Amino acid sequence: AIYLDSGYDATRHTIDLHFSSLIERDIASTSHSDYKSQLQEHIQTTHGIPPRYTVIGETGPDHNKTFIVQLVIEDLTTEGEGRSKKIAEQDAARNALDMLGKNEDAR
Repeated sequence: AIYLDSGYDATRHTIDLHFSSLIERDIASTSHSDYKSQLQEHIQTTHGIPPRYTVIGETGPDHNKTFIVQLVIEDLTTEGEGRSKKIAEQDAARNALDMLGKNEDAR
């Protein structure tokens, strides 16, 4: 509606004003690293079993949900959160890698 009424510049300004922090947070939480793949490779070689991800909570209204995911690998349990289930799983995997000392981005 803003675009149709006021054009591209007004639309961009409105998005920047109201959503830039959310966009930046999502970009930061889905950095160029694929924590799930990194964790999967490590766990397959050390434990021989895949990690198990479970959505354990959702907060916020439908248009602005935050998902909480639990990751379990034998006796290791972590949680992650994000604006989508995928981002929450990546966050949980990053937390697990941090706990295992295997996060390549932290080096």
